[in-house]
Amino acid sequence: MLDTGTGKQRTLLADQAESNGVAVHPDGTRLYVVNTWHNTLSVISTRTHRVLNRVRVGRTPWQVAVSPDGSRVYVTNSKDDTVSVIDAAHDRVIATVGVKHVPTTVTATASTIWVATNASATIDAIDAKSLEFLGSTALGLTTGPTGLIVA
Repeated sequence: MLDTGTGKQRTLLADQAESNGVAVHPDGTRLYVVNTWHNTLSVISTRTHRVLNRVRVGRTPWQVAVSPDGSRVYVTNSKDDTVSVIDAAHDRVIATVGVKHVPTTVTATASTIWVATNASATIDAIDAKSLEFLGSTALGLTTGPTGLIVA
């Protein structure tokens, strides 16, 4: 972990060496780290730098996003073509939503969870309240997107 003020390393989380996506809870108390090769999401205290919990998600999780209000965490599972929805207060999966082929990137607004898929080269939308798949927009790319920003 790095100190954003100094740019210096504060601590090394050796058990997170094979990690991929990272997101910070809006209140700044927790860090979420995707463990791609272990099919889990680590919940880490930003104060103690200790792993508080490991949540089992789908196969080959790739990226993570936190809802703007901090109540839910979303993880893309690239081998399952799903998104795991996690209750942030209890660190448990409350739903799994199917999306197009090989979801990689995810971001969330108050109303919609946006997912970029690699193999399908689409942007998929999930209703943040009902967790229903809303639809997909083909990007017309020969390779999939690797990032997603909603403005």
